[in-house]
Amino acid sequence: MKSIIIGVLMTLYIAVAATAQQGVAFHTEAAEDSYILYCDRFMTYLVDNCGGIVNTWPVGEIDSHLHPKLLDDGTLIRIARMSNLDYRIQEYNWEGELVKEVRENRGDIILHYEVIKLENGNYLTAGRNIVTEAELVELGYTIPQADGYDYMDMMLELDPDGNIVWEWNIKDHMIQQRDSSSTNYGIVADHPELLDMEVQLESFDWGFRETFMINSFDYNAELDQIIISIRKMGEIAIIDHSTTTEEAAGHTGGRYGKGGDILWRWGNAANYGVPDATRFLYYQHNPNWIDRGPYKGLITCFNNGLNRPGSFNDRYSQVPVLNPNANPDGSYELVNGEYGADALVDLYGKYATNSEFYSSYTSGAEFLDNGNIHITIGQEGKMLELDSTGQLVWEYYILNDGYIYRSERLPKDHPAFDGRDMTVTDQVLSTYDCLNTATITIDDNTAVDYEVTEAGILLQTDHEIRYTLHDMQGKLLRSGEVHGTAFVDTANYPYGIYVLTFVSQNLKVNTVKIIK
Repeated sequence: MKSIIIGVLMTLYIAVAATAQQGVAFHTEAAEDSYILYCDRFMTYLVDNCGGIVNTWPVGEIDSHLHPKLLDDGTLIRIARMSNLDYRIQEYNWEGELVKEVRENRGDIILHYEVIKLENGNYLTAGRNIVTEAELVELGYTIPQADGYDYMDMMLELDPDGNIVWEWNIKDHMIQQRDSSSTNYGIVADHPELLDMEVQLESFDWGFRETFMINSFDYNAELDQIIISIRKMGEIAIIDHSTTTEEAAGHTGGRYGKGGDILWRWGNAANYGVPDATRFLYYQHNPNWIDRGPYKGLITCFNNGLNRPGSFNDRYSQVPVLNPNANPDGSYELVNGEYGADALVDLYGKYATNSEFYSSYTSGAEFLDNGNIHITIGQEGKMLELDSTGQLVWEYYILNDGYIYRSERLPKDHPAFDGRDMTVTDQVLSTYDCLNTATITIDDNTAVDYEVTEAGILLQTDHEIRYTLHDMQGKLLRSGEVHGTAFVDTANYPYGIYVLTFVSQNLKVNTVKIIK
């Protein structure tokens, strides 16, 4: 009898290990009941938190898996790469049909990473301006040092026909104190509103084509501000969107009076001359204003941790929560020469909450209505939900892919779902019964119903059966007999995966994996 149960357990353990990176891998009652939007290299999916597929959109271009978004009317919007220099904004209807495609009309700009549709119907997106070697020299670059660079980062607003109606270019807000003959020469410590071009030249990471590398952004409509991630500087920064294009290229004008200069920045104050400054951010992604939950109104991002000082074997990512200390009018002040000196409110990660996750590239984080945090681990193709203490309450692995740019959670009452058929049409392969309730057939005449709760497991059967409960290391935790109703107390067991085994009177065995 004992050998039968051990054999079944080993078979189940092998099966779990073989399918661990498919669909939902962990689920508890503390997880938010919402939908998840993500895109792999083959398809864009909308799934429920049990892995049920509600809707899909095709991916037919070379590279369209950056970050799709779902608009309030149910339209899917994304950046699609048609070729190396041809990126377009695409809109798909709920049925998966391409209904609009917008290409930037000027011809020397590459759209990238993500796009936001503004209330006026225009598109806000990141871009890369292709520049010549002569332009780089004029900007103060030393060409042998900057060999291979030909991208300057931008933020753009396009109208529905692809015409640029507003732009902000990072090259207009650079400073360097190496070459006094260049027009952007100055003392870095005297100009925290400008970006030291020498920093990104010396930074770790590849040096091909890209300079500062704006890899993600968010927009605050109330403040009319954009927050950008400047990857190679290890900083996130806020700029004014209320300016005209002319003002955005200068240092005055706009709602905040500073033109296109930096309004607030955080992550590595040494970049603007703060002595003995602590560096917090390392090649980060996805800065965003938190729009729900207990931290609403604050800022978060995914701190990748690439090239963080210390052991190569001690690599980890973090998610900080930041208070930028904005004035009532949305402006920001320097405190002792530093922006956001007391900005760190909380931190999710290896040392603060014992939450271990790491991705050197891509990834993101967003807070949910229930106060939990949804994290995309880009290079592992994995999504996590952590509670306020950092405890794992939900985990999901992307099918067919070891990479994802980002994902996001959408509440059940999102306007995009109004009047839609949200019936699950298919199921992403999952390693367990997400609902933790089912009827298990042991033999032709014997079955047992079970339901898993936070407190324990409720069993009900019309036959005499034996049951055992083991952890995934094979340790016996509970055993007993049931004929009618029984309750297996698991209240003091930690969240995790457990194996529940049933044996009928004629020694037939069936086993199910459950999640607490």
